[in-house]
Amino acid sequence: MKLKSSTTAVLVVAALSAIAAPSASALPYSKSQLLKDSLQVSDVPSSYFINKPKTRELSYSVQPNTNRFEMCVDKDGHKVFGVAPAQRANSAISLYQQGSGSDISATRSVSSDIYSYGTTAKAKAAWKALLEAKKRCAPKAGTSLPFQGVNVDVEATQQLKTSKVSNGIPGYTIEQKVALAAGESGPGGLSIWVDGFTAYRMVCKTIVRAQFANYSTISLADSQLTNLWRNFTAAAALKIARRVH
Repeated sequence: MKLKSSTTAVLVVAALSAIAAPSASALPYSKSQLLKDSLQVSDVPSSYFINKPKTRELSYSVQPNTNRFEMCVDKDGHKVFGVAPAQRANSAISLYQQGSGSDISATRSVSSDIYSYGTTAKAKAAWKALLEAKKRCAPKAGTSLPFQGVNVDVEATQQLKTSKVSNGIPGYTIEQKVALAAGESGPGGLSIWVDGFTAYRMVCKTIVRAQFANYSTISLADSQLTNLWRNFTAAAALKIARRVH
C-alpha cells in the first residue's frame, strides 16, 4: 500500500489525536523581535545539514489566530495541550530528506516556538498550567482506529525530565517515540517511526520550545535520535530563552 506523504502526516496526527487577546499595540514583543530571537540557521551545526540547503521557514501569528500547542498524549492517546498564547513565532529548519513529492521516506528537522502571553503573570500562569497538564503525559500509550478504510495501530512512549534551572529560567524536556502501522504487515502495508525530542523553558512573558524530529518509513533504527541531537535541542531552548527579554 502506497500513501502520499501528506496522508501519512494526517495519520500520525489522527492517531495521536483563555487568555483575552490584547491589542497589537499592547503586545510586549514585535514580530521582528520574536523572529530575530527564534532559532537561526547559524545556531545549527553545519554537520547537521545533509542534502538540504541552509534555509529556514518562519511563521508568526497573534490572537485570535494562535492555537493551543500540542505537548504530548495521555494514556488513551488523546492530545494534551498548553495554553494558547497571545503571540506565536515559529522557526523551522529542515536538515535531511530522502525522496521527494509524495515519495518522501525520511525527514529530519529542528524548530523553535516562542509563545508570548502579554505579561509575566500570564506567562507564569500558563507555565503552571503546563506543568499540571504534563502530569497526564503517559509513559506508554496506544490506540487503533480505522482511517480511510485502513486499520491504523499506533504505539507511543514518552519520557519527561526536569531541566536544571538556569539563571532563574525553569524548564523540562520530553522525548516521544511513535510507531505507526497502517494496513497489512509486509510489503503491502506502511510503517512509520518518529522520534522527537522537545525542550521547554519559561522566561519573562514567554514559554519557549525547541524541537528535534526524525521521521522514517524505512526502519526504526533510522528514526532514532542521538544524544548529540538531544543535547543540542536542550541547549537551543535555553539559548533562545536567554535572547528573549
